[in-house]
Amino acid sequence: MMLGSSYRIFISIMCLGFSLLGREIYAQQPSIDNGLSYLRTTQNPDGSWGGTSTSLNTILQTTATAGRTFQILGVTDATLTNALNFLSAQTPNTVDD
Repeated sequence: MMLGSSYRIFISIMCLGFSLLGREIYAQQPSIDNGLSYLRTTQNPDGSWGGTSTSLNTILQTTATAGRTFQILGVTDATLTNALNFLSAQTPNTVDD
C-alpha cells in the first residue's frame, strides 16, 4: 500500500517531535537529520508541502506543521523562509487553517 505524501510528512514530523522528548537527543541526531532532509526534498516549489490528491490535511496545515518543525529545531534556512513566505501569502479558509 502506498502512503500519501501528507501522511508520510505527518509521520516524519511526529517522529521528529518524539525524538525531541528523549533524554539523549544527540543519539537521535541522525534520525532528525534524515527527517529534515526528507522534508527539504518534498517541499513544493512554491514553499508549501502537501496539496496532493492523497493529502490528509490542507496545504496550509501541512506547511505550517512542517515549518514549525524547522523552527522548533532552530533550522532557519531557505526551506523555512520559503514556507513562511508561502504561508504569509495565504488566506485561511477554515478554522483548522
